[in-house]
Amino acid sequence: MSVSDPLLKDLKGYAQQLLEVQGPIKDSNEYVSKFCECLEKIFQQGLSCINYSSMSFRPSGIWDWLELMADNRMGDSYSYQMAVNNVKECAKIKKNIGRARLLIRTCLVKKCLHVPVHNYLMFTDWKHVFSSQSILGDDILCQILYSVLLWVGRLNFELDLNNSRFLDVTWDLPVTKKLELVPCKKMGVTVIFVEGKAVCFDIQKNSVAAEDDVVQVGDIIDELNGNVITTSSQGSLNNLMRKTAGFPISIYLIKAKWKNNLFPPIVPLLVAAKLDISSIRQKQMAEQDAKVLIKNEMAKSSITYIGNVSTGSLGDVKQIAGGINQILSGKGNQIDSLVTFECLDLGVKVTDKAQAKILLKHSYMEIASCGCAVDIPYYFAYIASDGLCSQSDNFVCYVFHCNIQSEIDTILNSIGQGFKRTHYVV
Repeated sequence: MSVSDPLLKDLKGYAQQLLEVQGPIKDSNEYVSKFCECLEKIFQQGLSCINYSSMSFRPSGIWDWLELMADNRMGDSYSYQMAVNNVKECAKIKKNIGRARLLIRTCLVKKCLHVPVHNYLMFTDWKHVFSSQSILGDDILCQILYSVLLWVGRLNFELDLNNSRFLDVTWDLPVTKKLELVPCKKMGVTVIFVEGKAVCFDIQKNSVAAEDDVVQVGDIIDELNGNVITTSSQGSLNNLMRKTAGFPISIYLIKAKWKNNLFPPIVPLLVAAKLDISSIRQKQMAEQDAKVLIKNEMAKSSITYIGNVSTGSLGDVKQIAGGINQILSGKGNQIDSLVTFECLDLGVKVTDKAQAKILLKHSYMEIASCGCAVDIPYYFAYIASDGLCSQSDNFVCYVFHCNIQSEIDTILNSIGQGFKRTHYVV
């Protein structure tokens, strides 16, 4: 075989692109999947049957030999052995090809992707695994591959290893979201299990899950409160909710939407669940258009954190107008900073735009009231305590200015919804 190979050349090119990245390498980098897919082809090239013992044989496969290279007799490769064990325990993967793909990604994070090639080079008993016409079956090319993997092992990969549900069928990764919802007895989601995956079939109106469309029909609940959701979870989702009653609900969600369309491997699941694909697509497109409009509106708007003033032991909405008037007359703490105002699942966050510094952060449980003064347009405020409202006698009014009234209305409505939801739960 020649001292060059097209696959090895491609792998070195992708590695070079990764080496040029400043900072951690994430899944959003296009060369991560290209590198992994190319390496999979190299590991598959020329693979023959593997003799596990004198009595048994298994069909050739990438996972078979990668697992074999974690044998304790291969020497000190603890990080690689742990990576293999972690993949074995992953309930999201059902096929060996998926295990091999997850192992490659895990080894990138743990910096041990060179170990199986090193062990293969060191122990001649396994030389029969690859044909002499393959990269791993050629001593020189195998050494070059080993050096490339050592090279890549110096890089800092921050990959989402939880995003592994569809590695059985593709290297493409779906869009995922980690959500933290307020404590509640029911999320308001009806799921149907298709091929072991919990597909969201219906979202109850005005439920926690329906707020801001965080969970949508066609999405897949991959994990709930840290538990992987599989076919065995059918009938036990309510039990998982009850075990964490009174605490925020954490969800790891696989979105149906992918690159302005639907994630291809999800489509057959939606068909099997008898969901209307065209309806889901239309909603995704409408949502995309709405986001563009909101982005354009936000580009035109600006919110200024004017300042704050104490309202003593009173936190009701009647104090809003007085608080705004006091700040505008120069009393209290004058801030005057351009900010971003975010209404999150559990509270509000105000960040200084220039310094990217968080100025305010209050949970809805700490917010007593919000509103604006009728006779003073474009100003709004909320009043919060330094703890739970019901247990506090020290309230502060935080005053803001925004040049778009519709944005003020959206913020106040969001705070009001969060306030009612969290207080209702308690």
